[in-house]
Amino acid sequence: MRKGVILLAVALVLLIGIATANTAPLIHDISSDIVVCESSPFSVKFEVVDLDGDSLTMGISPSGPFYVRPISSEPPITKVELFSENLTKALSNKAYEPTIFVSDGEFIDKKDIKITVVESNTPPSIDFLSVETINLDNSPGFQKQIHVTDKESGSTPESFSFSVTDSQDLLGLKVNDTGLITYSPSKAHLGVHSVEVCATDNGLDLEGKIGVCAQEDIKSTTCKKFELAIVEANTPPTILLFNSTNSSSRIASTDKITFQIYKYDPEGLHPDTYWYVDGKLKEIDAGENTDSFTYSFGCEVWGRHKIKATISDGMFNDSVYWVFDVFSVNCLEGTVPREKVGDDVCEEKWGCTDWGLCQNALESNHAGNLIVEEYQDLKQRCEARGWDENTCGYQLRACTDVDNCNTVLKKPLEIIPCYFSLNPGCSDTIQNCHDGGCEFLADCGGPCTPCPTCSDKIKNHGEDEVDCGGPCPEKCVEDNEEPQPTSQNSFAKLSMVLAIIVALAIALIQMMRIIKNKKALEEPSKSSLVVAYE
Repeated sequence: MRKGVILLAVALVLLIGIATANTAPLIHDISSDIVVCESSPFSVKFEVVDLDGDSLTMGISPSGPFYVRPISSEPPITKVELFSENLTKALSNKAYEPTIFVSDGEFIDKKDIKITVVESNTPPSIDFLSVETINLDNSPGFQKQIHVTDKESGSTPESFSFSVTDSQDLLGLKVNDTGLITYSPSKAHLGVHSVEVCATDNGLDLEGKIGVCAQEDIKSTTCKKFELAIVEANTPPTILLFNSTNSSSRIASTDKITFQIYKYDPEGLHPDTYWYVDGKLKEIDAGENTDSFTYSFGCEVWGRHKIKATISDGMFNDSVYWVFDVFSVNCLEGTVPREKVGDDVCEEKWGCTDWGLCQNALESNHAGNLIVEEYQDLKQRCEARGWDENTCGYQLRACTDVDNCNTVLKKPLEIIPCYFSLNPGCSDTIQNCHDGGCEFLADCGGPCTPCPTCSDKIKNHGEDEVDCGGPCPEKCVEDNEEPQPTSQNSFAKLSMVLAIIVALAIALIQMMRIIKNKKALEEPSKSSLVVAYE
């Protein structure tokens, strides 16, 4: 009986070992060839499947201008985002070939991808066009210079072609090759006119380009409008009413205040509104009779400050201002002191460079490269890992919020402890950084030979067949069978675990019964011995 119990226990242990053996994570649903346009938002989401629901680490090598981050996790699936910093002109017309990797600490999966950043012809940018008023009594002629900038062409006027029209096609406006608008005023043109100015660039030189992000014409055009009033005698515009959402002159620095003005121009023009904070222009509004401006001075700002609104018809101005005594409010944890404007919700999206070489913490402390607090923290974390002063090291990296939220609530660590080695390499059994890269697992990946995975089409780390069985989540099948999807494998594994739990419960019950029966059998023998003794 005892032998049967032992055999049952051994069988259960073996079954538990099989069911609970670690399986490798797998990267799913991401293309190996991606094309993205310069200056366009870049974000691709994909999934990582880990049947064990382990805590995963992930990264991209080399890091920058592309990064990865986990965005949600519902085991066995973790959703990941591949994103970029602003893909500027300098980063375009290039092909990048990074490797995405994910690890559960024992096994790894990786995906080599190619990201081609195709150059775009950025539309020209026309500077703000203010309203204009022509007084026929003292204006024999009219001129207005258009200022244009362009990423590809710079700001040289000869790099663009210009056009100008008015809404009624009445004025006979002209514009030359440098963007100078000219007009001869006439009493026949009295009134307010809407004028549109357009600038077209020369397009891209396609020679040596990977490609161009353009639907049709490689040239690009930008247009802007302004109002032109032609009068015999100009009357200044007036701010009729003004108010703010805070009636007190003493405010907290983080208070958000909205200012509003109502303006009027006798000639029927919509005067431009210029909003200033302490003499610095913050916003320009145009084309309306009512304008508003929302502002917050931000945490850790104090003293007397002035908000001013100025309206203009191109000749005459009117102004109004508000003065506040601001008392400082401390910044919340994770917020950098700076002004806050509007209600925009910003999501931090941090991208980090690769970790640097592991440096000895003690020597760096003696050299003044670490502050006392940093060194003490590193020393404690090293001691917790069993590393002494000779092997206690640290690594640095730089992290940037590509969305520029001005907060650091989700900022990743930029300094971590590491095992210091004088000669890090691909055979020291330490996962470290060297030769311009970082290993994905100890002595493989990055600057070393590729780590074995369950997607490399090689039978190289305990699989039953190529990329299936053993540590791989995919079940090996016969030639005439279809592979089971990963979700089915996950269900099958869960079912096996549940079955083992049930089997354990049954075995324990059976063992209890055996023990109970054995005691029951032994009790009569003891009583008979007692009778015989008496």
